[in-house]
Parts: sequence; C-alpha cells; structure tokens
Amino acid sequence: MPDPKRKMLRFLRAGALCAACIAQTGCLKGLSPNIRTVTKQEALRNQVLGSFEQLSSEEYEVASVRAVDAASGAVTPPPAVTPSKKEALAAQQSRMFNRDDIESFKEIGCVREKADGELEFKKTTETDSSPDLERRARAIVDEENADRAVIMRRLVDTTPGLDGEDGMKVVREIFASRQRELAKAGEWIQEPDGQWVQKK
Repeated sequence: MPDPKRKMLRFLRAGALCAACIAQTGCLKGLSPNIRTVTKQEALRNQVLGSFEQLSSEEYEVASVRAVDAASGAVTPPPAVTPSKKEALAAQQSRMFNRDDIESFKEIGCVREKADGELEFKKTTETDSSPDLERRARAIVDEENADRAVIMRRLVDTTPGLDGEDGMKVVREIFASRQRELAKAGEWIQEPDGQWVQKK
C-alpha cells in the first residue's frame, strides 16, 4: 500500500506542474499574477517609513505595557532601551503632545511644511494681532523641528545604506514627501522645487 505522505506529495507536484503549464500556455490570461517591480528608491522609502511607523508603535508600547511575573505577581521592569532609541521615543512622544497645536496653526496658515522635512513659521493677520499666538507658534515649531531632527537622525543611524549627511538628506526628502501626502486641504506645503502651494 502506498505511503499517504508520498501520495500527497505526488499530487501536489502534479498540481504545481499543471498550473505552470496552464500559465505558460496563456489559458488563464485574466488570472496572471500582477508582478510589480519596486525600485531601489521605493524600497528605501518603504524601509524608512516602516522604521518610522515602528518607532511610533513602540512609543505606545513603552507607555502602555506593564509586564507582570506569572510566578510572583511582581511588576517587571520594561526591556532595556538604548540611549538613542530612548531619545527618539521621547521625541516621538513630544510630537504627539504638540500635534493638536500644530494642526491648529496649520489651519490658520501660520505653520507650514517645508521641503526639507521641517516646519516653518509664517506671519499671518492672526499672529500680527496676537503676539502671544506668534510666540507660542514659534516655540512649538522649534520644538517640533528639534524632535523631527532626533527621529530622522535615528532613522539614518538604523537604516542600512544610509549614513552621514547624504543619508540625512534622503531621510529628510522622504519625511517631507510623507508630510505633503498627509497634509490636509488648505494647508501650506513646499514642493521639492521650492514653490509654496496650498494643498488641494
């Protein structure tokens, strides 16, 4: 009596061979796989943005996870974090804290996204009539830019193939591109060529 595992293996091989023959002859024209080639630049962008998203999710985990030892019931300390990662997580937390203010400033037009991944303060009638608003907006822009610089430096340091100022330039371009994508209608963004436009 034949071994059931061998019988199944033969069946799978025959099925794979049949599928390959059908695909080769073009009988399944509408069912051919959609293969998309990813450029090196796209792969790097995806890797950098993936690292940024991972940092964001880790910030939530550090803030919300408390481990308890099953045997003793004692709270165990969180896993060790490198100083640069700790600094990046603190910067990410600071960005989350300032997010609502930045969105409000963008709505009134006194804060805009630059092509280098930083924010820029822009005088408006609202800031001209309220020195306190201008002071607050400028302070938060400075803090946000410092936080972004820490995070971008971390991305350069942890992404293979990126280093030095050339790596930082690449990360800044990717970050700025992402910020332009995320901008809401009416917000000011700077295009890579330096032109300022309101997002449509």
